Amino acid sequence: MISTTRRTVATLLIFIICSLFHASPSNCAEIFILHECRSTIPAESVCRRDVTEYEWWGVYVESGTSILRRSQIAIKKVDDAETYVVADSQKEPLFLVRDMPGLTTGNIPAIAFTPGFVWPGTKIMATINRDKSSAYELTASGEGTNLDDIKHYQLLLKESKQKRVMRKHVIFNQDVVNGDFSPRVIWIGDIDRDGKPDLLISDAYNCGVVYSLLLSSVKNAKNLLEEAASIEFGCL
Repeated sequence: MISTTRRTVATLLIFIICSLFHASPSNCAEIFILHECRSTIPAESVCRRDVTEYEWWGVYVESGTSILRRSQIAIKKVDDAETYVVADSQKEPLFLVRDMPGLTTGNIPAIAFTPGFVWPGTKIMATINRDKSSAYELTASGEGTNLDDIKHYQLLLKESKQKRVMRKHVIFNQDVVNGDFSPRVIWIGDIDRDGKPDLLISDAYNCGVVYSLLLSSVKNAKNLLEEAASIEFGCL
């Protein structure tokens, strides 16, 4: 394991490179989902052992409140099998992120909703309290009422000002949604504290799942949201 000083220097260098070259966080940031690496450790290409060597930020949801804390991943044995946990914590974060500039500990503004598949016809108000000038709304459309056979599915984030839609961003656009492999919205909040919604989403397929963190504050972004980091578990 590398020393804390070396980790800090490495993290600082990444931040400087991202800033100087106007790189988006997708070139620098990384996310990790602990529960996807349970039991025996899967392929090291995803659930690799060096994740224990870095400093992470964990997003914890406790009694409906989202909290950002510094976290350290550890690998320990449970019933003769190795598993990923957060060191010195009894609670597990919803997700972890690293190498993302500007994060600070404390409560994060977040939207209360039921995580999972957003059914056609559903609307979720996604306005963060800090942003008084704009309103944000997730809207889902599609044909069908059976999760095994929904066609032309689309999930949009809309930005409105004075009830006029100014911009739209397509989060999901799928010809067919197939049951257990449905796209899902896991978390809506403001991890970068810019007053606009950020999303953690997942998109499953026949032998795996991809998690993506979408941010509103990516440098030089042309869209409402840009992918800041993603990780794939399953068929690699």
